[in-house]
Amino acid sequence: MKKALHPSPAHTASSVLDHACVAAGFAAACAVASVLGRLGLFVWPGRAASDVAGWPRPYVALLATGVVLWTAASTYTGVYQPTEGGPPGSFARLWRTMALWAAATTAAIFFLKLQLVSRQFSLTFFTISAILITLRGLAEAAVANRSDGPAAHRRAVVVGSCPERHALAEILVRSGRFRPDGVGELGPEDFGTIACDPPPDGGAGATAARRDAFVLTAGLEGRAIEKAVLGLLRHRWRVHLVPALVDARLFRYSLGEFCGAPMIRLEAGRLAPAEAALKRALDVAGAAVGMVALFPVLVIIAAAIKISSPGPALFRQPRVGRDGVEFRMYKFRSMRTDAEQILARTPELRAAYLANNFKVPKDADFRVTRFGRLLRATSLDELPQLWNVLRGEMSLVGPRPVVADEVARYGDFAALLLSVKPGMTGHWQTSGRSQVAEYSGRVLLDMEYIRDQSLRSDVEILIRTVGKVARREGSY
Repeated sequence: MKKALHPSPAHTASSVLDHACVAAGFAAACAVASVLGRLGLFVWPGRAASDVAGWPRPYVALLATGVVLWTAASTYTGVYQPTEGGPPGSFARLWRTMALWAAATTAAIFFLKLQLVSRQFSLTFFTISAILITLRGLAEAAVANRSDGPAAHRRAVVVGSCPERHALAEILVRSGRFRPDGVGELGPEDFGTIACDPPPDGGAGATAARRDAFVLTAGLEGRAIEKAVLGLLRHRWRVHLVPALVDARLFRYSLGEFCGAPMIRLEAGRLAPAEAALKRALDVAGAAVGMVALFPVLVIIAAAIKISSPGPALFRQPRVGRDGVEFRMYKFRSMRTDAEQILARTPELRAAYLANNFKVPKDADFRVTRFGRLLRATSLDELPQLWNVLRGEMSLVGPRPVVADEVARYGDFAALLLSVKPGMTGHWQTSGRSQVAEYSGRVLLDMEYIRDQSLRSDVEILIRTVGKVARREGSY
């Protein structure tokens, strides 16, 4: 889990504006209700002693609840947490926050027994607020991308020894957050001058909020680092200490100190015992409900397979599970019964299989039956894996189960891969699946899932999976 960044004034302003949008949405909904009232299409509650400044108490409670729950929803989703080099929050997170807020406010209306609040009014309130917040986000994005994009006036200086500082400078440029002419380099011999004179900022457009100094500490004397950092801070540069060029995307990390010395703690992603128990309960419940609810569909598919091609309806294949334990994964058969024998004795087909991340390219696999192509396109061939989930060999969400030959492709990351159960769906499946051309991209997606694993991320992946399957993205 990455350490949260401190919100900048821009992020705070976005939060304030969105709270104002919620209040403005309520005011606009009141205006719409008043117009409809004059037309006889809306009726305000009659006057009562509990009214607040002439306003019906349930509606005043709705406004207060909406504002408070927006704070709660935005905090939960982290929509105002800064992302390096970008505006606060993506539109996906913003819309997810709005959906969560509307659902929570609707639930609050029920639990607070605000029966006098019209559903028509609530829907108008939610809709107008969502439109206003979206317009705020669009305006912010337009401002952030003015003047040749967000990197136009950002400046960076990399301080440290060669060749590490060259490598880090290239990383900054490749990220798109800095232009090549906006990244400078300083060596250890410049430390003395940094404490007195600021590094060149590349122009008046580089404000203090857009000037970043990256200090590579490896091999440098502590007192010299301290002087350089103090000099940079005095000249209003944001300073980032980089202890080593390590791919932190593979680990959870947190910052701390020990006797005044800064420490970075790296951890492999894992679930707490209580969360792991809840995940298993979710797996059992989901698999059981899925098998019962889909039983007629399973029977129809099995019958169609038997009718359309000779052989069994199910295909069983050895896969490697948690802790390296091998198990048999179940799928609906989408190929000829001799598919694996054909693969073993056809060098060209096996070469294509290995080159395409252990899957024969869509148009080159003549082993797939006609009905099998439909099953693969709709991902219905994966449904029997609910039985693997129920048996505890797989989870609903996790890295894709691999065959034994694939484990070697994970290299040093194989131990992390085998530390969790494979899943029916996961980060790879919802991030392109077969469209992820490089195997290294799949490895990174699996490692990111393991690093960030949580019940919340599992639920998000399950929801995204429904959309991906409906659009048939990445499957064949």
